[in-house]
Amino acid sequence: METIKLSHEWHIVSQLAAGGFGKIHAAKSEAGDNVVVKLIPKMPGGDRELLFENLTGTPNVLPVLETGEWDDFWVIIMPRADESLREHFNKYGRPLPADEVIRIIIDITTALAALQDKAVHRDLKPENVLLWQDHWCLADFGIARYAEATTSTETWKYAKTWAYAAPEQWRGERATSATDIYATGIIAYELITGQRPFKGPQEHDYRDQHLHQDPASLKGYPTLLAALVIECLYKAPGARPTAQNILVRLQRFHTPSSISAKRLQQVSQTVTEERAHREALASIGKSDAERRAALASDAEQSLNQILGTLKDRISSLVPQATLDERSPSVWRFKLDEVEFGTYEFRQASTSALDSPGFPAPFQVIGFSGIYVGIPTDEYSYEGRSHALWYCDAAVAGVYRWFETAFMCQVFSGRRGKKDPFSLDPGTEAGKALAPIMGTEFQIAWPFTPIDQGDEEEFYERWMGWFADAAEGKLRHPRHMPERDPKDSWRK
Repeated sequence: METIKLSHEWHIVSQLAAGGFGKIHAAKSEAGDNVVVKLIPKMPGGDRELLFENLTGTPNVLPVLETGEWDDFWVIIMPRADESLREHFNKYGRPLPADEVIRIIIDITTALAALQDKAVHRDLKPENVLLWQDHWCLADFGIARYAEATTSTETWKYAKTWAYAAPEQWRGERATSATDIYATGIIAYELITGQRPFKGPQEHDYRDQHLHQDPASLKGYPTLLAALVIECLYKAPGARPTAQNILVRLQRFHTPSSISAKRLQQVSQTVTEERAHREALASIGKSDAERRAALASDAEQSLNQILGTLKDRISSLVPQATLDERSPSVWRFKLDEVEFGTYEFRQASTSALDSPGFPAPFQVIGFSGIYVGIPTDEYSYEGRSHALWYCDAAVAGVYRWFETAFMCQVFSGRRGKKDPFSLDPGTEAGKALAPIMGTEFQIAWPFTPIDQGDEEEFYERWMGWFADAAEGKLRHPRHMPERDPKDSWRK
């Protein structure tokens, strides 16, 4: 029996596998515990500092017991897991039940949330997700980093497993935590459908599919889970949800519905998936315009899902309302003299919120709006409209759909016929966001996220206002702003 001597002795029992990173052996510790020994050949460029991420103690990350050098190999010693996710999936032989998929993804995202801004796996796939102590744990951190540090073409291709590689990896850009979210989306898609969203089979096929093609719709699967998986597969990294967002949404997957949702329990809650087909450009040195175009594509896709769901709910709840529909996200209901509708999605300019002397506090990628209109009352009030902006208002570089609204400054003596009202991102909106005295408009509604798990509050709010309008009860707000917008966007 061959023995590897590091700080401790590890007795090799048998070889389990061999591949681009060398050999994997079953072994035993001096105390007789079952472990796995990974022997990675030393190769040019394999800087010792880059080899292994020591993340022992991180939840749902398989611990590294010891690392070192032995003959011509780098050595990693880890506990022997029960099975890999790949082995589990193959053994089951068909798509996994939704409840089990949720449990697996919760385990994965628990690890990714703890690792946010600390470490990136870069090569997440079912083979690197292992069942250990009743939890699915991430393994092989640092292996992909090791491969990136080498000059071996053979090793590089394994560092970016084609079926799970994010668009930014195909473009040669730096991997971030969003890269691992994309791979998690591929894994989830595969577990619930039985097949990967992109099938290759050759490298150039995978490249084209990850960069240019949308995954097939997940109709027929649990709506909330399906929407989450598609969000993970957005082409633009900044459009994908964070691990913490995914974790929170999955953990409340079975929580009771909101009041409005309970009213609609008998309504079919189908989500119309109208996909915006945009080319995610493949040039390695993307320009800012190309980056914004990719984000805008994901923004429109997300908006179609959000407003499409709201449209379907209203159609089922109020079949008497006449629907004028241009797309899943552009529609208008008319019920007697009341209107409820949305505005067209448009891409914003890079300088949309700039105002003289005050650069934009955040970036807006695209925008739309939503409104409820009523017959003009005795106070010349005609309803309300809110702006919907796809922007990084809360965290720089993290793009989401936010709802906000505006009002005229009190000293202006003006009041909008629709109050509060929507503004497109432009100079006037920029002034309302800037610390400028004497501007005509101000924020009347805090920047409120309406996607990535926050849709229900948005639906309930607007269904309530539509109901008020239909019953002749929609009135001008008693005070403005209705909700304090202070600190709801980054300065």
